[in-house]
Amino acid sequence: MTKKVCGVDVHRDLLVATILDTQTQTKQTMRYRNSLDNIDQLVNWLKQQNCNQAVMESTSIYWIPLYDALETAKFQVTLANAYQVKAILGRKTD
Repeated sequence: MTKKVCGVDVHRDLLVATILDTQTQTKQTMRYRNSLDNIDQLVNWLKQQNCNQAVMESTSIYWIPLYDALETAKFQVTLANAYQVKAILGRKTD
């Protein structure tokens, strides 16, 4: 069974979403403007890719609309504390 996970780098104006297929170790990356219409496009892309799990950092307030949209669409969403993620040596590579 293939498991796909999406990591989203959230910025004020931009969302960078990368899906990792944990079986094949392949990656797909898409960029979207951080707006409600484009958040819907991102959610639809994840559904098309059969990815139902997402991880993102809690960057200021910019993560809230994306988190709400993913949760409403029944995704498993993990919100990471940016301060704690940056404290893990060798793990943070934008």
